[in-house]
Amino acid sequence: MPRAPIHRRALAALACLISSASGCDADAHLLAIQLQTDLIPRAEFASVEVRLDGERVATPGLEDGYVEPRRVAEVDGLPSGRHEVEVILGGSDGDVARAAALIELRGSSSITVRITRDCQGVSCDDPRASSCYAGRCADPACPEDPSACPPAECEGGADCPAPDDCAEAVCLSGACFYRPLGACAEGTYCDPEDGCRPFPTPTMDAGVSDAGGLDGGPGCTGGDADGDGVACDVDCDDGDPWVYPGAAEVCDGVRNDCDEGVADEGCGGVGTFVSTSTGSDANPGTRAAPLATVSEGIANAALVAAERGMPAAVYIAEGTYDEDLSVPAAVSLEGGYEAAGWTRERAPDRVVIRASRVEGTVVEAGDDVALRHLTLRGTDGFGTRAALTLAAGASATVEGNRIVGPASTDVHAYALEVLDGPASPRIADNEILIASGAPRGAEGLHVVEGTVVVVDNAIRAETPDGPSWTGVYLQQPGAGTRVERNEILGVAASAGETKGVYLLGGSARIRDNLVDAGDAGSARSTGIFMQATLADVDIVNNRIFAGRGPSQAGIEWFADSGNQAGSDLLVHSNSIFVRDATTGRGIYYTMDTAGPGVGRFYNNVIQLSLGSGGTGCAFDPPPPASSPAVFENNALRLEDGAAAYCDFAMRDLAWLEGQAFAAMNVETDCALSVVDRTSDVRLPAGSPCLDIGASTDVPADDFEGDPRPSGAGPDIGADERP
Repeated sequence: MPRAPIHRRALAALACLISSASGCDADAHLLAIQLQTDLIPRAEFASVEVRLDGERVATPGLEDGYVEPRRVAEVDGLPSGRHEVEVILGGSDGDVARAAALIELRGSSSITVRITRDCQGVSCDDPRASSCYAGRCADPACPEDPSACPPAECEGGADCPAPDDCAEAVCLSGACFYRPLGACAEGTYCDPEDGCRPFPTPTMDAGVSDAGGLDGGPGCTGGDADGDGVACDVDCDDGDPWVYPGAAEVCDGVRNDCDEGVADEGCGGVGTFVSTSTGSDANPGTRAAPLATVSEGIANAALVAAERGMPAAVYIAEGTYDEDLSVPAAVSLEGGYEAAGWTRERAPDRVVIRASRVEGTVVEAGDDVALRHLTLRGTDGFGTRAALTLAAGASATVEGNRIVGPASTDVHAYALEVLDGPASPRIADNEILIASGAPRGAEGLHVVEGTVVVVDNAIRAETPDGPSWTGVYLQQPGAGTRVERNEILGVAASAGETKGVYLLGGSARIRDNLVDAGDAGSARSTGIFMQATLADVDIVNNRIFAGRGPSQAGIEWFADSGNQAGSDLLVHSNSIFVRDATTGRGIYYTMDTAGPGVGRFYNNVIQLSLGSGGTGCAFDPPPPASSPAVFENNALRLEDGAAAYCDFAMRDLAWLEGQAFAAMNVETDCALSVVDRTSDVRLPAGSPCLDIGASTDVPADDFEGDPRPSGAGPDIGADERP
């Protein structure tokens, strides 16, 4: 298919978005509507209805969930001006919840309507407060216009009612929102109040008749043959999961949304489906005639994004693609498909992208980019290498992938590198494999500046043979950076240092992780290593294992007195285990000069099992050094001659309790029998560490999401016994 005319058309469409040039139809715009809700489809609601300016425009089929925004409608040809969008969630007995939002349309755009679960049953009849926000009626201009909102119900998740351990509470624009944590078995869903519950027996709703499809046709008995969530008596094509009322147009040569009109509106005559086994780059890129290369899919998606003025996706079928890809803003790569019927398995091993250049696959600066369900590989060789690089300013979502780091023959190697710049990438639910060797160190995730969210990943060093490895490296991360619920697991490095998390200054919330630093060959092994000024750092609810070697520490901070003075460090409710060390420390300050007391340490389990000939301390600030500001209600297990505190001498617990910064610390093993990271760190019944923790700065829940406190007081360590 000739490409030059398509390109000119796309540029013309883009020009119309940014100017009032003559010849443009500047007053006919495309609006994409997204839904975000923590209510559970097929359990707490059964249908979605989308209204625009009071008129119904779509009744899309149900997705698996809407915790992340999902597109539920597209409306083309809209005039400039103010429009009101309303989304209604329905059930067998009527409306379950609804919310509205206002948009001032000046060009093609998108809008997200958010419905929180506390809006269930809320009826808002006042035209001045016709939407629901945080369980109360509000002006539909809220939350885009904060001045139109009633008082916020939260500033953070800790302000929300504590959920069951299958969910986490977050605060979105001042409203409590609950995210499932994937803890419920198949056939059940997470109710934040009651925990995992079975899905109700489905019942079919007659729904809204479509335009001439399978309504009441032969063989239609109310089922859903294609699994798109829409019954056959509503679906206009019950043999195609990409087609149902309200579906987004995805440039595949068919009319996806069942409406009358031309297929592939705003697609410019090209599609974005790719199959290395059945495609050709001479094809238009539809499902029936896919492209052969991802690079051509990206080129088409960029044209579609410019034509529509909103993000576009490339859909990739199974196979291996040897390509050096650069992904621009507003283009996403979606893997996991099979070419025969374009059904999807949300697993990364179907689609493999192998890059030959040192940067690997590159995401360029900009927003509205996602990479999902792919295996991304780099190539071993000379120079600093990566499998995936997010360029400076790239705020991408990287989710559900396997990212395999390459090896470098002379310097560094990263699985995923985030270059410095103002960006807010989200790295979630990936398997990240650290390179097998790099003389100056291999890293799973290397981040320079920006605000990054790293959650629910499995980061593993499987066979490193270089001098060192690090699971997550963060250099001067911005406020809002989160490293949560990850498994960061290492094995031995033949020569050099191992670090689970390396934080070089900045701000971060490091919480609910399992960190095993592995074994260091000839240097040190550290669970969480910090350096420079810590602007605002919370280390909470982690299970930390320092590996075997000549020098080990659960948590270490290397700083001078200037760094100390400007720092804010909270270490609360962690379980730290140091074993078989020549020199072992639970907490280690490496300070070059004495400074003001800094760092607050509450409710930590610190266990040292040093082995024959080892020495160590639960807290070690070598002289000259700074003491912590607070060291209270920690449980210390001191075996094999380990001391409670080390400054100029090896100090016992009695000496420690005599210091102004220390109080209520105890020497006990908490009735735990921990050998390695596979051991159970949950407190047993009758443990002496139950209910004796400090209430100061106590987290709202433990590493599994169980609320704190559950008894007379908080428990010590990462676990709160229910």
